[in-house]
Amino acid sequence: MSVHVFSFILGILAPYFTEQYAYSRFIPAANKQVANNTQTVSQGYGWRFIWDIAYLILFIGAGYRIIMLTAALSIWEWLGYFCFLSGVALRIWALKEIGSFYDPGIAVKSDHQMIRTGPYRLLRHPLHLGTLLQISGLAFFSPIWLALPAVLASLWLCLYLNHTEDVIHSRLLGSSFNSYYSQTWDIVDLIFWKRGLE
Repeated sequence: MSVHVFSFILGILAPYFTEQYAYSRFIPAANKQVANNTQTVSQGYGWRFIWDIAYLILFIGAGYRIIMLTAALSIWEWLGYFCFLSGVALRIWALKEIGSFYDPGIAVKSDHQMIRTGPYRLLRHPLHLGTLLQISGLAFFSPIWLALPAVLASLWLCLYLNHTEDVIHSRLLGSSFNSYYSQTWDIVDLIFWKRGLE
């Protein structure tokens, strides 16, 4: 059992805490405080608690699967694991690029700039996609009755937040965002189509 605990710590907890370290490393401490009057805050953290709950449930499910069950991981579980790692890597990369413009809600700062480097060159909302990849990856370790609702709720939240942020950024940033929008993609575009910004 100690080998399984070590596997969970090294395979799941270590990447998770690496991402948390990246968050503390790349996001200035002032950003983590309540927004001041230099920002137009259009939406708070609110709905993102769905991700937190889904992540926690599937984190526990993965821990149970890896620690308590002795069978070797299936091909699907390995696929889920690499999906989880891809999400961690994408989030770390995106955090590094967005830096001081990061906000857990939707905020436009007085000196706001469109980030067009790293994953933001091609993707809008890579942090959201990274979270969705992490949750979907962890879902492979859990029973379907637990995994499916968590993934569907997370996908719905991702689609909702991405569209909401696009509309708000278009309204507040105007042509600079609209140009960026026309040149980039996100999960909404890949699953459905590139919608108008209304």
